[in-house]
Amino acid sequence: MMQFLGLVNYCRQYIPHYAEKTQPLSEMIHGQQMEMNDKLSWTPLTEAAFVNLKQDIHSSTTLVLPDYCKPFTQTVDCRNGFMTSVLLQKHGDKQRPVAFYSKKLDQVAQALPVCVQAVSAAALAVSCSAGVVLFHPLTLLVPHAVDVLLLQGRLGLLSPARHLSYTAILMSQPHITIQRCNILNPATLLPTPADGDPHSCVEANDKYSSPDPISRTHHSLIVYYGLWMDHVPKQRQAKLKQAMLAAPDHVIEAKSLPPHLSAQAAEIIALTRACELAFGQPLTVYTDSRYAFSTVHCFAKQWERRGMVTSSGKPITHSQLLLRLLRAVLLPSALAICKCQAHTSGTDSVSCGNRFADEVAKSASQGIFGSSDLFTAQTADSLIDHMVLADMQTHAPAAEKQLWKVKGATLSPDVTHGKHVLPKSLFKAAALVAHGPCHVSTGGMSHLIRQHFTTYNLESYLRHFCRSCVICGKHNSQGNVRPKRGQFPQPKYPFQMLHMDFIELTQSGPYKYCLVIVDALMG
Repeated sequence: MMQFLGLVNYCRQYIPHYAEKTQPLSEMIHGQQMEMNDKLSWTPLTEAAFVNLKQDIHSSTTLVLPDYCKPFTQTVDCRNGFMTSVLLQKHGDKQRPVAFYSKKLDQVAQALPVCVQAVSAAALAVSCSAGVVLFHPLTLLVPHAVDVLLLQGRLGLLSPARHLSYTAILMSQPHITIQRCNILNPATLLPTPADGDPHSCVEANDKYSSPDPISRTHHSLIVYYGLWMDHVPKQRQAKLKQAMLAAPDHVIEAKSLPPHLSAQAAEIIALTRACELAFGQPLTVYTDSRYAFSTVHCFAKQWERRGMVTSSGKPITHSQLLLRLLRAVLLPSALAICKCQAHTSGTDSVSCGNRFADEVAKSASQGIFGSSDLFTAQTADSLIDHMVLADMQTHAPAAEKQLWKVKGATLSPDVTHGKHVLPKSLFKAAALVAHGPCHVSTGGMSHLIRQHFTTYNLESYLRHFCRSCVICGKHNSQGNVRPKRGQFPQPKYPFQMLHMDFIELTQSGPYKYCLVIVDALMG
């Protein structure tokens, strides 16, 4: 099949919509990992594509040779993620085809609005026909206002490099003239449901870039939300992320979030909760987060159309949170998300509301408002049975019970911070549940257990528990036992122990780096 497609590829300029017709066959080969001797999964769709492709080869269109004394005309259209184009030259009062071009747009271009896809298709078509046109006069017929989008449109969905590339190809070459095709485009031949509707490409692009209900009009219910990040003293890289929601004069919701969540995830969660709490009401959200503001207005909808993957095909970080946010923004009857400056000393209502949100978020980081139950997989009763816990507390050593009383515990259903004390005899059971099949780190285990219990001297036990885990020891190099500085075990035979170091030398021809490996026994 690969040989067949390779031979047919030589005739692709004679076959209209070549890329679209060969797509089922390409997906059958490259859509899954296959060895050279594996059998193809033949389906009616691939059978029809194979037969139609052979028929197109036998009945290929007659093309004319390019006449460089005449100007060229190229029609371009984009349909179902494929660029299709026809290069024409006038012969009498009719246009005759010189070549057919078709190619599948990349993942980034496929996720763009329809009008911006036309820009990508036009640039791709001009690049494909450049070897035939050779800088001779070319009129480019497109069904959208490509030149207006490049010069006047707000193409925030395009990266600066891609925008510059499209502008250089379409607008910076003096031999190209772009015209909007108002009749049936010969590159498509058959109209699509999106064809024929008169529209402004700039307005359609702005409307298509963000979720439908979001506007910039202020509404009655005003919500501010803040984020506070608190560094844990014993673990410098561990952080607690807290998200909160507050009206201008009172707290609506403030909760602490698990430590494994990043600051960006906390911002998305806070914005999602604001929209969920304002179900059926007009809502205005003020945020000092550029990430949250840009995500909602520019990128989230594009990522959803792309299947929550990056331009390189990797999954988007926090994809589930973003999908939940896109569903939440549809809940308010009217929604406006506004960007405000952070940490200002102004006296206006927006600055005061933002400062109030930051203060409440800082208080939430200290546990005043409790922990969020959005990500709690198990309740305290299911983590360890209440009867087992009570029995183990009763049979705990007297010294341990005395420590509990010194720390403030009492014989009451509501004990220290409203949580039951976890005795040392149940440390192993709690660690097994918290560590789980995902092999959670020491910090994650500690956070999960502390959500349900008050513990004393738990961290040292959890560190020892993680070090004794065989799987964690194999895959986590930071948990391995290291020798003291300058002291190494004495090897018993050659190549039992090697010392390696990487050094950078002065450039000498193509060589600049050196990897040194020394046997500890032989030297």
